[in-house]
Amino acid sequence: MTILIGSFVRVLSTLTMTIHFSGARANVIEGLAGGKVELPCNMTSTPVDDKAVLVLWYKDKVLIPVYTFDARTGPLWQGRHSSSDHLAGRAYLTTVDRPAKLIIEPLMLQDDGSYRCRVDFNRTRTRYTDSILKVIVLPSKPLIKDESGDVLESLIGPYNEGESLKLTCEVTGGIPVPSVSWWRETILLDDTATRKRIGPIVNELTIPILKRHHLMATFSCVTSNNNISDHLSTVVTVDMNFRPLVVEIVRSSEPFSAESPAQVKCWTAGSRPPAVIEWFKGNRQLKTASSNISSHGNVTISLLAFIPSVTDDEKPLSCSAMNPLIPDSTLTDTQTLDVRYKPQLSIIMTSRPDSFTAKEGEDVTLNCNIKAKPSITTVSWILEGQDLYSNLSAGVLIRNQTLLLASVDRSQSGIYKCTATNTEGRGESVPFNLRIQYAPRCKDKQTLVFGTTRHKPVEVPCEVEADPPEVTFKWIFNNSRESLDVVTFHNFLLKSVATYIPRTKFDYGTLLCWASNTVGTQSYPCVFSVIPAGPPEKPRDCKVWNVTVNSVEITCKQGYNGGLKQHFVMEVHDENLHSLRANLTSSNPVFLLRGLDDGSMLKLVIYAVNVEGKSDRSIITINTIADWVGSAGNEWNVTSGPLLLIVGASMIVLLVIGLSLLLVLNIRSRKQGRPKTTTKNIIELQAVEEEDGSFFTKDSGNWLAPSLQNNISPCNKEDLLNIQSDGHCSRYLSESSALHSQVENKQTVKSSSIHCVRHRDSSYDRRGILLSEV
Repeated sequence: MTILIGSFVRVLSTLTMTIHFSGARANVIEGLAGGKVELPCNMTSTPVDDKAVLVLWYKDKVLIPVYTFDARTGPLWQGRHSSSDHLAGRAYLTTVDRPAKLIIEPLMLQDDGSYRCRVDFNRTRTRYTDSILKVIVLPSKPLIKDESGDVLESLIGPYNEGESLKLTCEVTGGIPVPSVSWWRETILLDDTATRKRIGPIVNELTIPILKRHHLMATFSCVTSNNNISDHLSTVVTVDMNFRPLVVEIVRSSEPFSAESPAQVKCWTAGSRPPAVIEWFKGNRQLKTASSNISSHGNVTISLLAFIPSVTDDEKPLSCSAMNPLIPDSTLTDTQTLDVRYKPQLSIIMTSRPDSFTAKEGEDVTLNCNIKAKPSITTVSWILEGQDLYSNLSAGVLIRNQTLLLASVDRSQSGIYKCTATNTEGRGESVPFNLRIQYAPRCKDKQTLVFGTTRHKPVEVPCEVEADPPEVTFKWIFNNSRESLDVVTFHNFLLKSVATYIPRTKFDYGTLLCWASNTVGTQSYPCVFSVIPAGPPEKPRDCKVWNVTVNSVEITCKQGYNGGLKQHFVMEVHDENLHSLRANLTSSNPVFLLRGLDDGSMLKLVIYAVNVEGKSDRSIITINTIADWVGSAGNEWNVTSGPLLLIVGASMIVLLVIGLSLLLVLNIRSRKQGRPKTTTKNIIELQAVEEEDGSFFTKDSGNWLAPSLQNNISPCNKEDLLNIQSDGHCSRYLSESSALHSQVENKQTVKSSSIHCVRHRDSSYDRRGILLSEV
């Protein structure tokens, strides 16, 4: 690309100067080698009627003309032209112009020198015109090189902002010696060229620090050695990389909420090419941002989408902008994250920070550690899904974030949680499983009475509940005569099985089982009775359910099994046909008869059986429905038949008799305090609650004999529990829910009102317990 330097270049085909040459006036003519030059020759005659007849051109001091024009024999236009070998074909004298001109084309370097034009006239004296011809040889086009010596053209770079730039311009040839200069647009930067003895003419341009205004600046290397031709130049344009000038996070006055989507904007400007924006949270780079670049490429906007967490609060969020082409060009803006979050809670036991266990009877303090932003407004405690409140009588006290449990027991074991609330929501702690360790105690619902024959071993399992479950067992046999350690037993974690063999009638009695763990020894032993095996008791309280046209359901309660495994038998007799219709066996006293004839009269005989024999029989007589249509449950739809009237009347009569009997019994119990009995054998004891809250006992409907009452002696609450645990009264207590719940809940009962059935030999009766008032 050539830039014309107009103010310094003058285009001329010929420049004529008047100087003195050999005492005469001489014209200085400059011409470009390879170009055309015109040397003037004055052929104008004075007077006008005279004419030039001979023109001779001489070069330098050579006496032989180099060009001849001869018009002596005719008019000028018929003159003869001739030239030396040196100018042959390149020179021609034109006489049309005034003055006449010797045209030399193409001009050669050897044409340089002094020329004289001699003109002879017919009458006028000879005239001379002197000229000095200077032949100019143009230099080469400038070459621009970088520091590595590579030739640069047109767009160069890109160079980084702040770097230095060194350009070298080289020009070869040229007569006379050309000038070499550096220009920025029209401003001269440097014209101090140097030339080595051998080699090109060189001019070096150095820019110590490239700045932003150098972007797309044009730098020209210009060379010239004359004023008649255009200057030769080479132009380069500088491309540059810029570092970012500014980076800024657009801050919001609103805080962030943990676990809620959030967006943050960051912008940067000044980088070329556009800056790359990176996000950092702490030392971790985030890669969930999108960037947009402005149309002019100067501004880059990045939008970060992220979900802040609780741990992000107070962390630095940084936006960094950099031009990867420029080292150390990174600019960073940092914002401290303000993250609001609902309470974060954890529970710790202050007395044992690394433990989840406490011993029964100890005081336990649980502290709820809370981390919340903003501050909490409420704190509460939860045990197994139920809210806890301060209850000093129960040993529970809540103070702010602390839960105090005084003298804990095993019922307070479970999952504890603390909750707290702030404006961000409600937080709940990780479940704290408080484990209250306790000494062993008997497990509920164990078999407590075992029957066996002499010389036959019986295995008595003893199960306990304990924490920790690593326990040791101890067994003792006790009867009215002696107390002995039992050495034959095997332990299975929380269970121990003793093998006992009675050999005489005195070997029947009580087995006591104790367990111990690191918390302590069992306070009350598990008591098991070993009795002589015998036939079972008969099933009792048999009831008829769901009577339909051809089916009926019978349920009874089990009696004592005689210390042996028992099963139940029901014989079905047809009273009309006097025949045995069916013989059913079941492990439980529950029977379902199907496929019966409608209107059948049946006698059901139910009894229990073990290896020692049969129990007494329970007999029930039933009638299946004749002209009735059965439906689900006990809902019947009546159709027709006299049986409906008979059954209805019978039920009414039975209901009246039952109510009357209950009324009489109630009056008698109030008047007499304790009912009398006509039998001395306790077959079955039941607890009956009076309206005034008192209890009386009966054995299968017969009052307790006065002679047996004399064997009753008072005992305190602990004795009552001992009797319950050794199995003597468990069956009786289970039949009276009200009494059973009072004993199990350990409600305060006056010792004077609690009685135990005791024989004259000081052994407790295994069949019953008598309570006069509760």
